[in-house]
Amino acid sequence: MKSWPQDGEEIIKHYIAQLPLNYVITPIYYRQALESFRRAALRCCASDRRTLEYWLRQRGKVWARSTVQHRARIVARFLDALVNNGKIERNPISDLRRDYNARSDTGIILALMTPDSDQALEALRQPRPFGSPLGELMRAHIERMQRRGYRYEAAEVICRRFDRFLQQRPDLHGQPLETLFEHYGKAKTNANHPAECEKLARILNKALCHDDPSRPRRAPDNRPAKQVAHNWRRPYIYSPEDIQKLLAIARAYPSPRAPSRPINLYTMLVLAYCAGLRIGEIARLTLGDVDMQAGTIAIRETKFFKSRILPLSESAMDALRALLKARQEANVSCSLDAGLFWHDQNNRHYCRASISANLVTVLRMAGLKPAGAETGCQRSSLDPRPTDRACRAKPPSDSTKMPKCDERRHRAAGHHEKQRCLRVKPARSSCRVPVPKIGPKQQCRIRSPAMNGATGSRSAEVQQKNDPGRDRKAHHPTRSLGYAGLIHPLRGSPVT
Repeated sequence: MKSWPQDGEEIIKHYIAQLPLNYVITPIYYRQALESFRRAALRCCASDRRTLEYWLRQRGKVWARSTVQHRARIVARFLDALVNNGKIERNPISDLRRDYNARSDTGIILALMTPDSDQALEALRQPRPFGSPLGELMRAHIERMQRRGYRYEAAEVICRRFDRFLQQRPDLHGQPLETLFEHYGKAKTNANHPAECEKLARILNKALCHDDPSRPRRAPDNRPAKQVAHNWRRPYIYSPEDIQKLLAIARAYPSPRAPSRPINLYTMLVLAYCAGLRIGEIARLTLGDVDMQAGTIAIRETKFFKSRILPLSESAMDALRALLKARQEANVSCSLDAGLFWHDQNNRHYCRASISANLVTVLRMAGLKPAGAETGCQRSSLDPRPTDRACRAKPPSDSTKMPKCDERRHRAAGHHEKQRCLRVKPARSSCRVPVPKIGPKQQCRIRSPAMNGATGSRSAEVQQKNDPGRDRKAHHPTRSLGYAGLIHPLRGSPVT
C-alpha cells in the first residue's frame, strides 16, 4: 500500500478550503480530526485498517463516543478524496463496507471501535444483491424492463427482498416455486405482505414466461391488494379556509436563521394549490422551467417519464415574481439549471425530504395534522397537494386574497377526477365517517359538502361493475385524485 503522502499538511489545508462549510468554527474541527489521523498514519507508516483502529482507540480516550464517530466520518470522506486524487491507493473504510456489503460507513466505524472488531464486522455482513439461485433470473428481468423504458423501482425492491430471504434460507434451495412462495408468505405477518407476495409471483411468472413462452400464464389474484386498500385512510378535501390558513402560516413561518424559508414555503404551497404539483416536481423545478412572459411552468420527466407545460393564473405568477425578486436580492445563482427554491445554507436548493418535512410542519402549525407519531391503522403518506375539487371551490369573500387556479386545467381534468375520486373505498376506522356500501351494478348518488355552498351541490352517478380486474387505481386514495394529494392522516372526507 502506498504510504501516507509527505505533503499531508498542505493537502489537508487545500481540502478544507474547498469544502462548503458554513460556520467559522467548523474548519477547526475538521483540521483537528484530519491532523490527528495524519499523525497516526505517519506513526504506522500506512493508512490501512490497522492505522484506523489505532486512531479510533487513541481518540476514544480523549473524545466522547459520538464525537469519535463524527470525526471518523470526516476522515472517511477525506480518504475518499485522496483516493480520487491518486494520493493513496485505498480507503480502508470503503473497502470494508464493500467487502461486508454494509449499508453505511457508520456501521463500519462502530464495529472497528469494539474490542472484537472481526466479530462486529461479521454481524454487519449483508447478502450480495441477487446472489440466490433465482437472483440472475430476477436481475435479468429487471434490466430488461428498464431497457424498455420502465423505472421498475418498486419491482426491484420486491425482488431484492425476496432474494435476501432465499439467501438466508439455504434449506429451500432446489424447492419448487410454489413452495418458496408458501414459506415467504409466512415470513411476515403484516397486512401488506400477502399483496407483496402476489406482486412477486406476477413478476417471476412474467420473467419465466419470457424465457419459456410455452409456460402457462399465472392467473392474477386481486384479493390481497383489495384487502390492503380496504384499510387505507380516506382522503381529506381541504376547504378554502384551510388553504387560507396554510398560506398565512407559510408566509409568517418563524425562521430567524433562514430568512428565505417563509417566501419559499409560501410559493411552494401556491404552486401546489394552483398547479397540482407533486413534492418531487416542486423540488426539481429550476429557473429555466419558469416562463414569466408566457405565464407557464414546465414540469420535466415526472411520473411515467412524462413532461408537461402548465399555465398559471395571474395571482400565482405574482407569487413567482415576488420569489424571483427575493432571490435576486439574496444574490443567489441565476443559472437556468439552478433550483427555483433555495435555502440559506450555501444557497442550495431544497430536496424532496426537506420540502416534505417543512410542509408537514406547516400543516401541524395550522392544526390540520396531529403532532407526534403517526396514528391509525395504516401509515399515512402525506402529500401536501390540494385536490382539484378544493382548487375549484370558490374562495370566500375575505380581505385575504387567495391565488386563483387556472380554469383551463380543471376543465380538462374535472370529469376524469370526478369519476375516479368517487370510487374510493372507505377505510375501516372509528375516525372516519361511514359511507353506505355500493353494490355491484348499482347506481347511487354521492355528494360531498366540500362541493356545496358557493359552488352549489354537485353529484355524480357511480356505476360499479362486478369486475375484479377493473381499474386498480380506483382503490388507491392518492391515485384516485389525479394531481391531488393533501391527505389528512386522521380526518376522513365528509360524505353524506
